[in-house]
Amino acid sequence: MSHAQRQKVYGNLAGYDVDDQMVKLSKVNLFLHGFPDPAIHIYDTLSNDARWNEKADLILANPPFMTPKGGVTPHTKFRIAAKKAEVLFTDYIAEHLTADGRGGVIVPNGIVATTQNAYVRLRRFLVEDSLVAVVSLPAGVFKPYSGVKTSILLLDKKLARQTKEILFLKITADGFDLGDKRNPIEANDLPEAERVVRDWFNAVGHAKPFEPEARGGVTWQAVERKQVLELAGVPLNAERFAGGEAGYNGHHDTAKLGDLLEIQSGFPFKSELFNDTDGFPLIRIRNINPSSTTTKYRGDYAPEYVVNNGDLLIGMDGEFNATLWQGGAALLNQRVCRLHNFKGGLKEYVFYMMRRCLKEIEDSTSAVTVKHISGKQISAVEIPLPPLEEQRRIVAELEGYQKVLDGARQILAGYIPRVEVSADWPTVEIGELAEFKNGVNYSKESAGKGIKVLGVRHFQSHVVAPLDDLDEINPEGILSDGHVLEDGDLIFVRSNGSKELVGRCLLVQPNGIRVTHSAFTIRMRLDRKRCKPKFYALLLRLPEFRAQMMGGGANINNLSQDILKAIEIPLPPLEEQRRIVSELDAEAAQMEAVRSLIPVFEAKVQRVLDRVWGNVSKIT
Repeated sequence: MSHAQRQKVYGNLAGYDVDDQMVKLSKVNLFLHGFPDPAIHIYDTLSNDARWNEKADLILANPPFMTPKGGVTPHTKFRIAAKKAEVLFTDYIAEHLTADGRGGVIVPNGIVATTQNAYVRLRRFLVEDSLVAVVSLPAGVFKPYSGVKTSILLLDKKLARQTKEILFLKITADGFDLGDKRNPIEANDLPEAERVVRDWFNAVGHAKPFEPEARGGVTWQAVERKQVLELAGVPLNAERFAGGEAGYNGHHDTAKLGDLLEIQSGFPFKSELFNDTDGFPLIRIRNINPSSTTTKYRGDYAPEYVVNNGDLLIGMDGEFNATLWQGGAALLNQRVCRLHNFKGGLKEYVFYMMRRCLKEIEDSTSAVTVKHISGKQISAVEIPLPPLEEQRRIVAELEGYQKVLDGARQILAGYIPRVEVSADWPTVEIGELAEFKNGVNYSKESAGKGIKVLGVRHFQSHVVAPLDDLDEINPEGILSDGHVLEDGDLIFVRSNGSKELVGRCLLVQPNGIRVTHSAFTIRMRLDRKRCKPKFYALLLRLPEFRAQMMGGGANINNLSQDILKAIEIPLPPLEEQRRIVSELDAEAAQMEAVRSLIPVFEAKVQRVLDRVWGNVSKIT
């Protein structure tokens, strides 16, 4: 901006506010930005007409949407008799533009759609006098402060005299989801909307045809003023005109997949040519869920059976899973089909909607061996079908949630609590630090009250033993000295049909609850003066110590006390053990925070799907 332009702004910018504090803050802000004498006035534009004759070349406003209880008591110079602040502010702005003045004002949905007399009269004045464009914003763009649906009215008295039309434009996504936290998403129509509006202003101003290239998720329509004025209520809601969506009310019919796309069945490639090392990648049913494959095919193949990233695939046997393939170029094998050549439905939208239907078909399909779904059944699946721009908005919202879910699951899958063992720490055999006890033998006849029992089924991936789902037995004649577990005891799986479970370790913290352990486990009680139990519960989960329990690779479906006693473990200072445990506890808390995101965002996804399916107006 040149010096002369800056001086012109300094001398011509003015503003009003009814609140003294806001006026002071505005003046300070403008002063800090170089305005020598900011012209910000304490003035109530609705009830005070002292400045009524002041007009402006440009007015930008986001006026209050709230009307005080009992309404506003306006002065008598407004051309519309109303007590609603939103009506009066919008009228004030339109009336106070100079002959060639321009304005931009954000208004609540009532201004463009409410059929009360004052609103209809206001819209008629705007259409006849200065309105050149209406931009519809998604409901919720002002969350968490307000969830009200809004539009932007663009006023230009000079352009309005040059065109018989008004541009109606609908934005479905602004780069953020529509929840209270307004998290970023990929879908963003704002740059495209700005381009279309600029093209419109340029076309009208230079008497050129308005023919912008169709791109992105924005829809628009130029409508003659005469047509708008002839409609009942003079509606200005862009949804009524933009993009051929006249009258779209948020409810949608269903459509069969066979009417929206084509289904390509996989080819029966020769299984004897399958291998893991040589040839072209091949997709089998078991590859649908991980969306990747290690199977290769050595033989010849036709190009039409090559799948690429992003293709929508369905497994047709067993579980009817669907995926947007991410495993690179690969061959479409039999019992897998590809959905392609979409018309009227976005591929990603179909993917999200059809999974519910596939699950319903799977649950209702009976089979002696393996369940099967046919291409004919897939073709007959019906899904809700809103307009394309609404499909884009739904997909953008779901993809935003799915990215959080995928990221959380990836973090959790990749995290392993790790104790970094120092070479400076002395090592000792566990037998020098602990004493051991095998668990109790009990039968169904032992069921009763008296003591709870930790068994092999409680190990899983826990570090600390869960105590909320334990069997309870009558301890008479079963327990001996040392069988009741104490805080800080470690128990190991001693015997199990699964080698993966043998040697797994749990820290026990009964905290006053009487708990024992089953005969398939061994209890280890460490010297608490030299050892912090949780440190060793974490340490003994590491692969190198598991390997010692496995006896160098021997068949170990049974772990003995003698094997445990002979394992060599580091013995760092007790304070060092505490420090490491504290760090790992902090990591565990972070992992729990990540894990807590999963049910939250799964629920968000489900709410979107429920909302879409709930808006179906006809299911045949």
